[in-house]
Amino acid sequence: MTDYLLRGRSLAAERIAFRDDSHAFTYAEVDSMTREAASGMIDLIGPGRSFRAAILSPNDSRAFIALIAAVRAGGAWVPVNARNPVSVSASYLAAVGCDVLLFHSDLAAEAQQLAQRVPSIRYLVCVDDRPASGQHGLSDLRARGANRPAEDLGADPDRIMAVYPTGGTTGLSKAAIWTDWVWQAATTAFWTSMPVRRPPTHLVVAPMKHAAGGVALWMMAQGSTNVMCRSSDPRDVLEAIQEHRVTHLFVPRRCCT
Repeated sequence: MTDYLLRGRSLAAERIAFRDDSHAFTYAEVDSMTREAASGMIDLIGPGRSFRAAILSPNDSRAFIALIAAVRAGGAWVPVNARNPVSVSASYLAAVGCDVLLFHSDLAAEAQQLAQRVPSIRYLVCVDDRPASGQHGLSDLRARGANRPAEDLGADPDRIMAVYPTGGTTGLSKAAIWTDWVWQAATTAFWTSMPVRRPPTHLVVAPMKHAAGGVALWMMAQGSTNVMCRSSDPRDVLEAIQEHRVTHLFVPRRCCT
C-alpha cells in the first residue's frame, strides 16, 4: 500500500488524495501525516511492528489517514462494519486478535463497548481527535512521531496487510487473509481492467470497510482523488458525481428473486 501512495505522490504531489466535507489532504500531506502517525504508533505499541488495527468509522478522510499509518507501522488492517451490532463486531475482533481500535467519535460509544468486550484491544485511537480519558488522538500520534518519521518496511510479499471479514451469510464472518502479494495482484488487475485517460476521481459511497475502501486505496497508484460521500441517497450521489467529475464509483448490486 505504501508503494502506491508514494507512486501517487510522484505523479502529482499537490493533487488532493482524500477529500470530505471538512478536510482535503494532498498526496504530499498524506505521505507526511501517515509517516509521522506510523512512528507514533510504533512508539505507543512498542517494538516488533506486528499488530492488527481495526477501523470503526464512517467514510472520513482522517480514517484513511489512520489506516495507511497503521499499515506503514507494520499493522494489518481489520475492517469493521459500523452498522453491525456490537456483539457481532466484538466476536470478529476477538477472533482475529485485534490490538488497536481506530475509531471516529461518532462511534465512540460503540468503540468503548468493543474495548470492554475484546480483551486483546490495548489501545483506542480517535481518528478525528476527540478522544476520551485514557484514549489517544490521531494528532497525538503524529506529534509523538514528528521528530522521527517511521522508515517504511522492506518488501515482503507474505506479510499480512489486511484481515477482511467474509460476508457472513451462513453465520459469523470468517477472517480472509490478504498479504502484500494479494494486494499487489488486486491493484494490478484493477488498473489493467480499467485504464484512465485523465486524472481519476473516485466517489467513496459504500462503507470504507467494504470494497469502496479497497478501491480508494488501489486508486492511489494513479494519483486519484478520493471524495468521501456519507449519503447513499441517489440525488446526493448524482450531485457529487457532477460536482467532482467522478470517474470511478463502487456500489453493491442488489439481487432480487
